[in-house]
Parts: sequence; structure tokens; C-alpha cells
Amino acid sequence: MLRSIDVSQFELIHAHTLYSDGAVALRLQKRFNIPYVVAVRNTDLNVFTRFRPDLRWIAHATLREASRVVFLSPAYRKQFLSRLDRPLREEVERKSIVLANGLNSFWLETFSRPTRGSGSQLRILYVGQFSDNKNLHNVLRATALIARRTPVELTLVGGGGAGDGHIRKAIATERYPFARIHGRVDDPVELRSLYRDHDVFVMPSFKETFGVAYIEALSQGLPIVHSRGQGVDGFFPPGTVSEAVDPSSIDSIAKGIESLASRLERVRPVCVREARNFSWDSIALRYKELYSGIG
Repeated sequence: MLRSIDVSQFELIHAHTLYSDGAVALRLQKRFNIPYVVAVRNTDLNVFTRFRPDLRWIAHATLREASRVVFLSPAYRKQFLSRLDRPLREEVERKSIVLANGLNSFWLETFSRPTRGSGSQLRILYVGQFSDNKNLHNVLRATALIARRTPVELTLVGGGGAGDGHIRKAIATERYPFARIHGRVDDPVELRSLYRDHDVFVMPSFKETFGVAYIEALSQGLPIVHSRGQGVDGFFPPGTVSEAVDPSSIDSIAKGIESLASRLERVRPVCVREARNFSWDSIALRYKELYSGIG
């Protein structure tokens, strides 16, 4: 790389990950005295930190020399800091910032959503892969609990992943008559229409760095169920547009969905307003301010 790029011409480096990109940024900083920003992501927290303790020294060195440390969510910031010794934890905490992923302007176009009729079925939506991490088996079981008390529909949009076959077999039985698989949707207009046709979005993943589908759902007026300590946990005040649940508890997931359903009409406009905080224009301005503050 150094043979084809004059690194000395750059004023700032942004390392996309802590362990791999961060190590490169640290080396360039030592050689060319160029400051850098480093981001901490899912693979850093849940793969390298757990399975490569032999590389911990380089991660700590990268954190110490970084001008700023970026986290995608308050939940991941809290988790990561808790794993550091006190002196380093306090140093990283002082220079860290939470900057989420952004949402394309397509999702933020103004629309008028029809009011949900009384007595109609509660329409629950999931969008994504059918991997075991996405926890769809517990979503099915939680929805089955709700179905005992109220009419409900569950639509699974997407597919693929290690758990795909198991989910399809489960739905093919008579245990979950309320569930259907829509399949993968690549057309954003069709996907937006699916969001608008539903009431609550549910994705209680075991591990989730951020999850842009949560924000897509909010932008179309759907409150969201997510896992405690994962994804977008910490962005929204309790009792508003989201419910943080225990992904291992079917009862917790069911209660989260029903809690959102109970305040659905009141919270829908708030969902749309919250989603606007994640526009790429807003995120880009915050990154500009971040970069400009590093000299």
C-alpha cells in the first residue's frame, strides 16, 4: 500500500474496526504521526475479544493512541467498556462517542398512514436472515403465546442463514398457523409497503451491532422489539418506541410485543420522528464535527 499511496499527505485516519484496521492505523500513526479515529464493532466485541486474548495488547495499544473511539450503539459502548481495566476504561470513556449507522432518505419521505381498525389482527413483522442468531424460533413461540389471547399475524421477510431450513419446517407444521414466509425482498418500495402493512417489528437477536432494519421499521411507524444490551438498546427512552427484551425468554418477547401493541396508535408518530435522527445527513454532520475536532 505504501508504494502506491503517499500516506504522509493525509491528515486523519479512520479505522473501521479495532483489531484489524486499528492495528494498521496504529502503525501508520507511529510512522507518520497521523492521528486516527477507531470504531469498535460486533466482531471486535464478540469474536476477537473472546477468542483472541493473545491480541488484546494490540487492541489496548490502539485504544490508548486513538484520538477518538466510535461505537455504533450505547449498548455496545457499555459492554465494551465493562471489559476494560479501570485506567484504560476511564481513558476510552472520555474520548468515546456513539455514532449510529444512517438511514437512506428514501425511508424518511413523509407519508400518511391509515389508522388501524379496532378488532383487527395484530400484525407482527420480521425482516432479515433466518440465522440462528436472529432467534426466530423464540419469535414463533412468543407469537404463539400472544395468539392464545388475541388474533395475530406474523410475517417473516427474508431467508437464508443456518437456521433457514429449521424455520421453514416449523412453519410447515400446524403449530404456527399465524405465520407465513414472504421471502427475500430487494425492491425498497415493496419492502417499505410491507413495513406499512404491519404494526410491530420484532428482532430479538442474540447478538446485534446495530441493525438498520430497526430504524427502517421506525421510519414507517412501527415500534420495535429488540434484545436487551444489543442493537439499538439505549437509543430510545423506556416506554416509548421500543421494548428491550430477554432474547432467551419467550414470555419476555411476548410481553414486549403486547406492550407496544397497547400503545400503538399513540406511539406511531413518535417512531417516525425518532427515525429522522438517523438520517445520513445528520450522521454525516456529526462525523464532520468529530473529524474537525481532531488536530
